[in-house]
Amino acid sequence: MIVSLANLALLIILLALWTDDLELYFHPFVRPFEFLKILTFSILSLVAVQFYSVYLRKKGITTFRTKIKGAVFLTVLISSYLYITFTQQIFSNVIINGPFRKQLTRKIRPSTGLANGTKAANLTLKEYQTIASLAGFPMLTPAAHNIQYEYEFDGFLPDYSLSLIYDLPSETPVATYDSSKGDYLCSQSVRIIDNVKRVTYSEALH
Repeated sequence: MIVSLANLALLIILLALWTDDLELYFHPFVRPFEFLKILTFSILSLVAVQFYSVYLRKKGITTFRTKIKGAVFLTVLISSYLYITFTQQIFSNVIINGPFRKQLTRKIRPSTGLANGTKAANLTLKEYQTIASLAGFPMLTPAAHNIQYEYEFDGFLPDYSLSLIYDLPSETPVATYDSSKGDYLCSQSVRIIDNVKRVTYSEALH
């Protein structure tokens, strides 16, 4: 039991470390969901340790050291997926990209046209790509810069809207279109401003 509780506490600490403010902006329920995973793996490890204890009793092995070593090994082995995943996330989100992610978080503001949403302006391509990977936004051409977005969603209903505005070098080819299918709308327009192409992309479901 002590080993299982220690394992549970350690995994909770690792979870708290890698779920930074940027992660929580776009995945607000990540901690409860991941905590359920931790509980599931902890229960599995506890069951495995109980079977191990029964096995030792049948073999007549009663030494405390043997019990603890086996319990630690089984617990770490069963929870190894979470340890590896959480450690990788800490390495990426905190150690490698910590300052960058904090700086990016400061650029993000709430958008309340619908029940939920975020927005940001003056984003670099790297900053936008980071947000896009978290939120599932469309990826942009490597030439894009001066990027701004506004994303709003209802939460209970599937209604949402996404607006992207970004600049491209004047020689960059870009298509314009305006299409819809049922309640889904999608359009892209381009205009020339100060020798750059300003692209406006809109996507919505109502």
